[in-house]
Amino acid sequence: MRAVRGVRDRRRQLTRPIFAALLVVALSGCSPTAPAPGNTAPLIAASANGAPAPATVDDLDLSAEVYRTRSDPARDGVQLVVHNEGATTLTIMTARLESAALAEPWLRERRTIIAPGQTRDLALLLGEPACPAETQAPLGVLEVVLADGTLAPIDLPTTDRLGQWADWVDQQCFAAAVRERVRLTLAREPSLDGPGSIGVVLHLEGLADADEVTVVGLRGTVLLSLLADDADAASPGDTVTQRMLAVSVDEKRSVSIPIMMAPTRCDPHALADDKQGTLLPVEVKLDDTSDSTHAARSGVVIVAADATTKAELYDAIVAVCAL
Repeated sequence: MRAVRGVRDRRRQLTRPIFAALLVVALSGCSPTAPAPGNTAPLIAASANGAPAPATVDDLDLSAEVYRTRSDPARDGVQLVVHNEGATTLTIMTARLESAALAEPWLRERRTIIAPGQTRDLALLLGEPACPAETQAPLGVLEVVLADGTLAPIDLPTTDRLGQWADWVDQQCFAAAVRERVRLTLAREPSLDGPGSIGVVLHLEGLADADEVTVVGLRGTVLLSLLADDADAASPGDTVTQRMLAVSVDEKRSVSIPIMMAPTRCDPHALADDKQGTLLPVEVKLDDTSDSTHAARSGVVIVAADATTKAELYDAIVAVCAL
């Protein structure tokens, strides 16, 4: 009998805090600023590691920066890095970047928990640029969970860790100007194949009412190296880091540039983990006689292989490397 009574006493001791927690959650659901009924996970998660959730946003000590991983260019993304330098647990429910360089912010709706002293990278997409634009680092806007279960917005200025944000703005606005004048596409061309080499073609199609566009150079990728042809200073078939060209189009012309390439490396790991191997850097010059401030702008645009061409290039690498 005493044993049964002891078990019952222990059950009461164990269930009391559970009932108390459920009562707190139920009461917080009655508040107009609390999460919707059943959405108690943010409150529970905020204190799961033992550190308290912030009572107000003043309890938070945060800093942020932006940078791009090697995977981000292929998906047109960026990382918002949030450092939790305070003593409370940070639970982020939504995050976005705001900048004059973005046509519209992209919202990330994914819960992220950052313990005191920890850092997390939040992956976001960048979308279309709003050009011309300043290159100042963007503003991070977070929606965080407070100790009472309410959500609070925080404006978090960022720093441009490696200058990649400024580079992205410049590159995207230049690319937008190029797209207004010419359509650039990459295609696989097996008829150009040689021993150990892979043929592709860069198509240039001048758009209506467009000023002249000149392709002045090509560069290789991390997966495919350029090979010299008869017009290059190097011997045909030699690997080169860059090919200099002078191919121009306007609204009246379309041109195709043959390109010979070879695998930069043949280990299966390089192909399996590829992120940027089918993104071809093309050096372009824009001649805009209607606006002297934009005359003869030069820059690099990335011509991405579409899904079909990408698969064909991978198949060609497998064949050349005998993988």
